[in-house]
Amino acid sequence: MNRIFTMSPLNVEVLHNVNKQWIKLGEVGPLDKSGSLSNIKSPKKDSYLFKCEKDDSKSVIYKSESKNVADFSKMEIVQEVKKGESFIIDMKTDGNLKKVRFSQR
Repeated sequence: MNRIFTMSPLNVEVLHNVNKQWIKLGEVGPLDKSGSLSNIKSPKKDSYLFKCEKDDSKSVIYKSESKNVADFSKMEIVQEVKKGESFIIDMKTDGNLKKVRFSQR
């Protein structure tokens, strides 16, 4: 029997500073390439990559302080997000501090 993937995509949202509503930036599914965001909050520019595992088990958010962000094995795992879970991180992406939420529905 073939396994059917039932995991929904990892949703990436940012909290609007004025009206406090979550705005969807995008989503990454199990068959998609990884997504990325840059954080200029720290003295160095950190890169965050996120992807859904192809085995339908979870999504993973990684952090790298290096310019070489192609190798997940060399990156720090920040959070694993399973179905029904969310993770919020403060990021400075465009000069303003923002809350970014990763949700697995």
